[in-house]
Amino acid sequence: MYRTGLFFRMDVYIVHIFAYGAHMTSRDRILNAARAIFSHKGLEGISVRNVAARAGLSPMAMYRHFKDKDALLDALILDGFDKWER
Repeated sequence: MYRTGLFFRMDVYIVHIFAYGAHMTSRDRILNAARAIFSHKGLEGISVRNVAARAGLSPMAMYRHFKDKDALLDALILDGFDKWER
């Protein structure tokens, strides 16, 4: 059966919700996605589009939580320091 882009995207969105859990905020999903991309592809692999796709969000949704890519990277670093200090 042929699926249109809308149905495919909804399926992907549902899978991401299941994978990340309904209790996670969008910001947490973004940080987890950025962390996973960084661990596999390094800093060069992190882009707004890549992170948004991995988090199951649109690229524009990222800007609700982070001003730009640098702000995302700053939050990722601070999150890492917080976890390291615990």
